[in-house]
Amino acid sequence: MATQTAFLAIDLGAESGRAVLGRFDGERITLEEAHRFANTYHQLLMKKRIGESILDDCPGVSENRKALLLKRFGSVERLRKAPVEEVAGTEGIGPRLAEQVLQFLAERQ
Repeated sequence: MATQTAFLAIDLGAESGRAVLGRFDGERITLEEAHRFANTYHQLLMKKRIGESILDDCPGVSENRKALLLKRFGSVERLRKAPVEEVAGTEGIGPRLAEQVLQFLAERQ
């Protein structure tokens, strides 16, 4: 049974200002495009998650440290559950600051 191949134009929106011509083989759109769209969406979610956080109010935690903590633990909830040693193992976070961060988060549940 022969498969029909068609081409599909995908508009990437005003932000990129371009469109992509992808291949459509019956049931699947080019996997590279689907993967790229998924990665772009995931990056957007991570930027939003990192952008606004309870860690903004935590003394001693700069934007850079906040980004490192959220990148390593993925969320504030996972950070809350982490042991002090694991938090202290994050680049730029010492044992004393790790304890302060976890205490700050424990007080604001």
